[in-house]
Amino acid sequence: MDPHKAILNGCAKAEAFFIETVERHTKSAVVDRSGSCAIVTLIVDDMAYVFNLGDTRAIMSCNGGLNYIPLSSEHTGRNKDEKQRVIDAGGTVEV
Repeated sequence: MDPHKAILNGCAKAEAFFIETVERHTKSAVVDRSGSCAIVTLIVDDMAYVFNLGDTRAIMSCNGGLNYIPLSSEHTGRNKDEKQRVIDAGGTVEV
C-alpha cells in the first residue's frame, strides 16, 4: 500500500461524491466549489501520514496534553511559505 496514493485516491473519491451530490440537488447550472478544508491522517504501523487542504491545522498531543507537535500548517495567503508556493506555481494570492 502506498499511503500517498491512498490519501489522494480517497480525496478524489470524496470530491467526486460531493460534486455528484451537489449537482443532483442544485437547480443552478453553476456549482460553487469554494470554501473547503480538510485534515486527513492515515496511520500505518508507527507512521502517521498527514494531508491538509485549506486553512486548517493538525496537532498531536503528547505527555498527557502537556506538549504538542504541529503536524501541518495552514494553506492561506497569510502563510508566507504557502503564498510563495502558489506564486512559484504561477498563481496569485490576495489576502
